Amino acid sequence: MYERERGSTQPCHLKPRAGACGERHRRNRWTLSNLVLLVMILSSCTRPVERAGGGDDPGARLNPVASEAPGHEAGEAPSSSGKAESTGDRSSWTGTWLIAGVAPGEEANRVTVHPLLLKARELMVARRVDAVGHTTRNAGPVTAALAAGGESLVLARGRVVEWHRPFSPGAPVVEVNVEREPSALLLLGQRLYIGSRGRVDMVDLSAGQRLPVLVHEVPNLPKPIDFLLELGASRVVAVDDIVVPKVGIVFYQWPDDRLEFQFQGDLPAGPNEVYVDAAANDHRLFLLARFSTRAGYGHRLYRCEVVREEIQCQAWLEQVALRTGEATLVAGERYSDWEGLAVTGEDAFVCAGERGLLHLTGDRFEQVSPRDPCLDLIGDGVRMAVLEPGGPLPTARNGVRLGQSGNAADRSYLALIEWDPSSKRRISRWRYPVPRGVTRLQR
Repeated sequence: MYERERGSTQPCHLKPRAGACGERHRRNRWTLSNLVLLVMILSSCTRPVERAGGGDDPGARLNPVASEAPGHEAGEAPSSSGKAESTGDRSSWTGTWLIAGVAPGEEANRVTVHPLLLKARELMVARRVDAVGHTTRNAGPVTAALAAGGESLVLARGRVVEWHRPFSPGAPVVEVNVEREPSALLLLGQRLYIGSRGRVDMVDLSAGQRLPVLVHEVPNLPKPIDFLLELGASRVVAVDDIVVPKVGIVFYQWPDDRLEFQFQGDLPAGPNEVYVDAAANDHRLFLLARFSTRAGYGHRLYRCEVVREEIQCQAWLEQVALRTGEATLVAGERYSDWEGLAVTGEDAFVCAGERGLLHLTGDRFEQVSPRDPCLDLIGDGVRMAVLEPGGPLPTARNGVRLGQSGNAADRSYLALIEWDPSSKRRISRWRYPVPRGVTRLQR
């Protein structure tokens, strides 16, 4: 260390530090350290924390990494009337919402389920659970037979159905043995409905029941039921998604959540076509289908209505001709796979990969978020959870993706979006990191 001698013209850093010059250096260093500390404190107060606790660890709590003010895209300045904090108290996200993040397992036909609980705008991650993958959806990703309700998660492990409460420490896992391997689950209150090959069974979890009771069986239907959906306040529909004929089985839902068979109707079935996602509300059923033929490949969105004892459908088509490569699109400039679906009233939102969200309003599609590519989508069209990639999206060849959607090595993000159907605009958007490897959302 150096100092400046009295009467010397040499700077302080050329002499050993002592006396007045050393004191001045110490004061300057102390002032600079405090200034840096003050800047760090102010930055942490004005900027959301990206994560706390680590999303890959069991029981980690994740904070939003970005939020946007109402009606604005990322990067735009919010108006004085719409700050993210001002919409928080009125937000539909103040309740509890359990979502399952699904990642491909290390073995074939195995998946890893990450329970994600959104509670008061905080995302919590519970310990992951291994499950058996479901592969009947041709050219689609491996999914799991699971259902979520409240803070309960029910999933299938072969012919054993497990009822978990992942966010209740010490809660036991309830197991139910079934005759046939489940392909779809639906939780209505404390009644669990199980779809399998040609039949729907029920287990009353509140009564401690361990054996399923037959609700309805379809003669000569050796195919699994792949979707069980609430069709408004008083109906449930079971959907068979592969091989002609495709059928929809409609049940009446009693106030105590018992189901009673009403009728069975035919569903649309294009050449070599399979349903990869389905959603329902009121009396409408939406089906997302994918196909690949010698002429080309693409997908269709069906909007169906239950009229008396008949299912009537309208379709929208996107396709690519194999010979010319020419694409017919409903929105955007470049073909990309449709992955997920959320509906409200007559409107629907489709996750279209690198094109982001597409919004079907009336009879037309609009591109909502061209700058935000997506992997999957769930929700009711008013509040939606969108899985966004942390890296490049996978490529496709002749309509078949090269590997699972997304990359297990990349970090994915869960974007929670509130949508106003009347003004047809986004109210708010919150974004959270999720465990690595998650490529699908289910509930």
